[in-house]
Amino acid sequence: TNGRLSWKQIRDNGGKGELDKNYKDRMIEELKTVMIQLEPNRWNVENDSGTDDDDNDNDRESLPTDEEFGQVIDYFVRDHLFPLIEIQEEMFKDVDPFNEETVIKAYKCTQKQNAIMEKFGAFSKNEAMRRSFEQSRLAREEKTKGMM
Repeated sequence: TNGRLSWKQIRDNGGKGELDKNYKDRMIEELKTVMIQLEPNRWNVENDSGTDDDDNDNDRESLPTDEEFGQVIDYFVRDHLFPLIEIQEEMFKDVDPFNEETVIKAYKCTQKQNAIMEKFGAFSKNEAMRRSFEQSRLAREEKTKGMM
């Protein structure tokens, strides 16, 4: 498999525990590369000789540490991606548009998705996003109170 782990392998081996170290290390390096490519003037980057390529680095930021990247990767894969995939699998399995249970299942799964997005807002320190998903979820719960 060209040294790549399939999503199934990652989920089976790391979805509820630690992610594969090689996978995580590869992701960290890829994220650094993308961040530097997207914002080359933002990041203070050393060249192969250990010196900075640009003398005007006083205003530049250091890249996050590997540990910080690792925390983000762990969160996204274990706490964000896999729960969303599981919800999607539940939502779109055994769908019968003429069955009331399908509509109820879709509603419940949407509420689960909103809760995950609410947690994402908190994780990313985006209070407006967190609050928006929370308000949406709570408003739907209020509207359907006693119906479910």
